[in-house]
Amino acid sequence: MRWPRYGALLAVVCALWAGASAADEVPGVARVRLSVDEPPRVEGVAEVRAGGVLRLRAVVPGRLEVKVGGEVEAECHLGWGEDERLRVDEVEEETPSPLPRVVSREPGREEVEVALPEEVEGGEAWVEVRYAWGWRHEGKPPLERRWRLVVGEEQARRQALVKAFEEEFPLEEAPARAEPEGEQTGEEPEWFEALGSPQVVAHQPEVLRVPAQASRAQVAEQLFGEAGAVGAFDEEACEGPEDGGSLLRACVRVRQVEALRPELRARVRRALEAQLEREEAWLRGWEPTQTVALAERGLVWAQRAEVRDEQGRGYFDRYLGLLEGRRVEVEGKREWDFLGEDSEQLKKAVALRARQWETGYRVTDGVPELKPGDVVGRCYFTLGLPARRASVAVRVLRPLVEERTQERALVRLRNGPWRGPRALVPGEDGLWRGYAVEGVNLTGVEPLEDAGTRLYGYYPGTRFIRPGEWRPGVEGRGGGQEGLRRALLEQALAAATAEEPEALLGLDHEVLGLLTAGQRQGLLETVLGGPALTSALAQEAVELLARVVASTPAEDFAALERTLMHPKVLRRLLRLEGPQQALLGQAFTLQALASAPLPLDPLEALPGVELGRQGEESHLLNVVVERTGSGDTLLRLGPVRQRFEARYLSSTEEQPLSRGLRAREWVRVELHGPTPQTRLMTALELALRASEADSGLVWAAVGRLGELHLLYGGVSALARAPLGAGAAVEGRAAEAARRAAVRSFSGRVALVGVLALVDSHREELERTQAGRNFLAVHDVALLGLAARDVSRLATSGLPREWARQGGLVLGLMGEKASAGLRESVESARALARAVEKVLAEGKVVATGEGLTFNTPEGAGALRHAWFSVRGDMAAERALGSLQRAGVATPEVERTLSALRSLGERSEAWARAWSAVARRAAALPAPEARQYLEAVESLRAQAQPAARAAVAELLRGSGTLTHRAPGLFLEEAGWLVRRPGLEEEALTALARKAVRGTLNLRWLGTTGLTAEELNFLGRDAMTPWKTLQEAAEAPGNLKLQLRARTALRGLAGEMVTERSAHRLFPGHKVSGRQVHMQDGHILDFELEAADGTIRRALEVKGWTADTWRRALKAWTLESAGARLEPRQEQLLRQLKRLVEQLEDAATSPRGKPFLVCTDELSQKTQRELQRFLSRNSVAVDIESMREVEMIATTKRLRAAFNMPEKLPGAGTEGAP
Repeated sequence: MRWPRYGALLAVVCALWAGASAADEVPGVARVRLSVDEPPRVEGVAEVRAGGVLRLRAVVPGRLEVKVGGEVEAECHLGWGEDERLRVDEVEEETPSPLPRVVSREPGREEVEVALPEEVEGGEAWVEVRYAWGWRHEGKPPLERRWRLVVGEEQARRQALVKAFEEEFPLEEAPARAEPEGEQTGEEPEWFEALGSPQVVAHQPEVLRVPAQASRAQVAEQLFGEAGAVGAFDEEACEGPEDGGSLLRACVRVRQVEALRPELRARVRRALEAQLEREEAWLRGWEPTQTVALAERGLVWAQRAEVRDEQGRGYFDRYLGLLEGRRVEVEGKREWDFLGEDSEQLKKAVALRARQWETGYRVTDGVPELKPGDVVGRCYFTLGLPARRASVAVRVLRPLVEERTQERALVRLRNGPWRGPRALVPGEDGLWRGYAVEGVNLTGVEPLEDAGTRLYGYYPGTRFIRPGEWRPGVEGRGGGQEGLRRALLEQALAAATAEEPEALLGLDHEVLGLLTAGQRQGLLETVLGGPALTSALAQEAVELLARVVASTPAEDFAALERTLMHPKVLRRLLRLEGPQQALLGQAFTLQALASAPLPLDPLEALPGVELGRQGEESHLLNVVVERTGSGDTLLRLGPVRQRFEARYLSSTEEQPLSRGLRAREWVRVELHGPTPQTRLMTALELALRASEADSGLVWAAVGRLGELHLLYGGVSALARAPLGAGAAVEGRAAEAARRAAVRSFSGRVALVGVLALVDSHREELERTQAGRNFLAVHDVALLGLAARDVSRLATSGLPREWARQGGLVLGLMGEKASAGLRESVESARALARAVEKVLAEGKVVATGEGLTFNTPEGAGALRHAWFSVRGDMAAERALGSLQRAGVATPEVERTLSALRSLGERSEAWARAWSAVARRAAALPAPEARQYLEAVESLRAQAQPAARAAVAELLRGSGTLTHRAPGLFLEEAGWLVRRPGLEEEALTALARKAVRGTLNLRWLGTTGLTAEELNFLGRDAMTPWKTLQEAAEAPGNLKLQLRARTALRGLAGEMVTERSAHRLFPGHKVSGRQVHMQDGHILDFELEAADGTIRRALEVKGWTADTWRRALKAWTLESAGARLEPRQEQLLRQLKRLVEQLEDAATSPRGKPFLVCTDELSQKTQRELQRFLSRNSVAVDIESMREVEMIATTKRLRAAFNMPEKLPGAGTEGAP
């Protein structure tokens, strides 16, 4: 750089000023003459206070460098231009450093200043100034000065407070401010909210529960956001009870957790974190006698090695961290040998799956192809009495398949001739290999037959396939493997003969679903025409027939039925022994329902039989196969009653044969025994079930018909043609297809939810004949839904019979019926009537895929009708109770009538009507009257903008969450009366109150203005509970800190919204708390005035110090330095900000905005720009006024009655 000549020398003086009291003797300003006449160095140490200012008067051109704690705080060239005025130039244009601020350019008094940071890491740091002379003094020793930077008592106290705050409450994104919603009980079943979200299984976080009626495409859409990802998960038997809700659910295990939707992935991680905490607690009480249990737990976590936490650490590595303290010294190295003979299992898992930890264990298995005898996993099972866990090694018997993709290898492995245990293992060379495996077991117990058996693989990505494990939900034409499946099918058909049908016995649904009508007939002739059904292969042969039946399309089912009903074939099937024929019968009924309407007459008109034991009497059944002159085959049922009249004597009484029944005709079955039951089934299923000599054994083994929904796995859970229309189209068409699929599916889910609710009261219903009759119809409905065919149900008369039987059972049981039973049966009756109503009105069309809603309003029409009917039923009971008690008044009747009228107009009021009527019906008559008076009072005093809020409050008062519904409505009165509140805010506040996350009584005592209530009410993330707790505990420092950081964030958003016209000219705020494509939530959405561009806006309420510390943590990490926990927390927030902004920039939105405080120093602004640039984030940064944000924060604290001065902190500043 050329420096102009300038002969005058000016003094450079640096002073410190900290505003200290007279008692504080640390100098405030240090002025040092920076001149060639001054000594280069000065002996002795001076002190300067953090937060001070260094002022430097320029005399001679040169290069200035100021460092604090070893980091450059300012750097520049000082000189004079042609106009003889001071110039401050960057040292390097490509990597600019912060420049000092120019205080004066007056000739002879040119001065710059550098602000010193307020915070000092470790409590002490050094300030260093170095000035290298330029111009004609170049080459002379530079001038250097040093000061010790110290923190005053007040600053130290504040710094300690901030440190404690950040350790307790690391700054979170906006979603973290939200509090969990209360449980939604009573009125609103989840099955009316479309699909219902997948649930994470608490004790198996890598397993998800999904709606059992969903197709694989729908499940893939829910899990991954892509309907075509049908091969990215596998069905799994559900363990333990449901996690709540009334939806029937199936379980799936995803192959790659990282591929889940962001919100689901976060839930899985949270569940794994909770599981880790439970493991840590268990380990504290671990005894050396529990080595087997600990070894199995280690293998459980080894299966989670590929699942990463937010920092990219594998959960197996983190689990091993809990065990690290138990490692022992072996030959000078710490080893995992603390489990005795079970240690090898853990060490092999560490060697093959851990990344962070090491072991001296050498894996001797073949690479990349395993060889016979190699151990691929461990099988744990329960042994003996008392029960104890045992394990055996799972070894390779021989290789079976080798493929380049996992799905091709799975298809071949599942449909091959080997039907024993199999394992699929990915090799290091990228190939997938399938092996026949076995567990070497000397205990005499077959482990794979135990319900508690678990298989754990040592190699990452290992998949085990047990004998008899099928995949009914996988479409043969899906997943891009149709050609391979057809080839396997043709090979099996060619290899199988009547004498040796083994090649067919391993075929899964995915291959059998590709059978043509001719091939299916040939397969049946092969299996039925040979000795298979009377040989050792009988069980597998019948299971094959059941899979063939379940895989048969509707158009081919009649031909299949004729084959099964041929007298010769049918007689062979009826002579089978064991429970397999029951499975075949279930599959037949399932497909019969899916193939054609099966009209259901009133139960009393159906042919009926009795089976089972009743005291000394047994009811049996003879089945006679009859061929008619027209060539049809009929079944005639002959009841047999066997009575034991003495110890060794019995009498048998045969009843007349029934009329001839076709295979698909319904039969009512009365089952006698400890728990009498009534069942409906097709005649063929009954014949197959009752063909045993003692039919009671069959019923005991098979269980209730309703369990078919889970027993038959994928047929009900994930079966049939997927609603995957969206997978074949792009853009808006795909989104429209997905919405159409959801609208269609919600009709099925509604029915399933009601059926599941009824099922929970089965035991109580089975106590009476009326209850058993109702359950019989209920089970048929469940079976029809397992076939995923609502159109057959809707046209069969079943809903009408369902409602009729429900009315009979409630009428007979009267007051003896429990509340839960009445709830479930009334739900069923109401749904049956609602379905008939919307079908009659033409708002819904019944199709094979469910109740299809031709318009988006169709799903709402079904919900609206259901809630209205529920309200009518409950109101009738409530009014009857009031009249019998003599407390019914004209006012009460008018209230109910008004609510009924409102309920007919909108779904929201129908929900309120249903909830209020049901709550009134459940209360004693005097309390019900008081409650209804409170309902009318709230409705009468509400302002027009509060109508939607009143509906929400009334609905909420009817739930079990609020034990005193009248009091709840009374406390809400001020809200619906208050002028100036907007409808959106009122409704949101009402919903929060209903869910228990907002106390309206307390909110009414605050000093919030209408404007503030509107803003906070509209914000779904406002942490009302935290604010209330802080207001009621002014002496609790932790609560005050938590509330203050929440209020600062809210204040930042309020200031930004008020300043939007100034900060973003040409834009308007069009949305708040906006969900981005990948699941992130940003504070606002801006829309251009002409509507052409939408841009997301994120407000960061961090202080300037927080920004500086966060960016410093990033700089240290980039340099490879080890971070402290506080720094890691701040760095995580920065990385989360990057993810938010990247998501916000996704099409169709434009470049997002980022708003932060205007108090960022020049250096911090440069660091922020550098951070965003290094992470390739394109964003426009705007500043909000810190003064306004502080004033708004203080105003909110005053409104919430929070102390201005923190308890014990000696300061009024907020962190």
